[in-house]
Amino acid sequence: MAACARSVRELIRRFSSRTFDPPPLNPRRRVVVTGLGMVTPLGCGVDTTWRRLLEGRCGVRKLSLLDLRMEGFDEATIMHTYDQLASKVVAAVPCGKEEGEFDEKRWLQTKVK
Repeated sequence: MAACARSVRELIRRFSSRTFDPPPLNPRRRVVVTGLGMVTPLGCGVDTTWRRLLEGRCGVRKLSLLDLRMEGFDEATIMHTYDQLASKVVAAVPCGKEEGEFDEKRWLQTKVK
């Protein structure tokens, strides 16, 4: 039994100290940036996000019951779900149709045209 354990330890030591070859070199690829876009807890769009960042705003806040998006459920189910969450902090993307908000209906359609 001791010989078996010793051979396993030697095998593990051999593999754990083994060096690996460097990753293969890839030829340089050209990249073209055609535009910038941001979807962040500070807002949507580069201008909105950057402005709010410079203003010192924070995208992290306390989780509300509305953030759960459980419309149609009874209050007891919503409260039970909320109470079961390990964290009550959220960095959610602001959704809506106003400037700087993410319009879900515009971007998240289930039908492909």
